[in-house]
Amino acid sequence: MEQAVVSIHRDESGNLLLGRGELDQLKSIARANASGRARINAHASLEADVQEMLIAFVGGSYVRPHRHRRKRESFHVVEGKLDALTFDADGGITSRIELGPYGSGLPFYFRSESNDWHCFLVRSEIAIVHETTQGPFTPGESEFPVWAPDPEDVDAVEAFLARLSL
Repeated sequence: MEQAVVSIHRDESGNLLLGRGELDQLKSIARANASGRARINAHASLEADVQEMLIAFVGGSYVRPHRHRRKRESFHVVEGKLDALTFDADGGITSRIELGPYGSGLPFYFRSESNDWHCFLVRSEIAIVHETTQGPFTPGESEFPVWAPDPEDVDAVEAFLARLSL
């Protein structure tokens, strides 16, 4: 299941401005997408050295645990609540960090400095994060552990999410 990429308008200088309308559109597309996700790429190309995106996740959507050996990522929660989870080699949870938007009383910014297995568990009806990572984007670069179900295996994903929600 692919997440939808939302088309955006840039001004004549290539600048990108996002407001409530664009975020409402992003959430609407995420709700309609089978993956329960949608994103706006702020970077102009997949070859850009800095990759920035706003990603909407519908509650209950599956973010498959993964890792990046050569990249670091940072996440700023714009709206909603999520847990950032890290795992050991066998799929045991090693950390659970509750995240929320500024003003929620929860941490609103998370930067991963390691290449641990990680994922998000959406704790609200919808959540939006601003993600920044190193480019260029290389398809197939993310690694997925054998213990994390394939997104197409609906029953296994449901059981996995239930285990994570405990």
